[in-house]
Amino acid sequence: VTLWKELVAKVQFWSNSNEDERKEFKAQCEDVMDWIVSKNEEFEEIDRKFRQDGPDAQKLWIADM
Repeated sequence: VTLWKELVAKVQFWSNSNEDERKEFKAQCEDVMDWIVSKNEEFEEIDRKFRQDGPDAQKLWIADM
């Protein structure tokens, strides 16, 4: 959920900013894509754990937070 929220925030910033602001805050399309690629390993690890632990894993994970 956290990774998704981070991605949504980056896309919203991109949508609501002009080209100069995107350059200043490193929020151009290439920057967003680089962020996605950099987070792929983290996402895969979370996904692997959910698959390994079965259908109730997410409920337990959320409860641990």
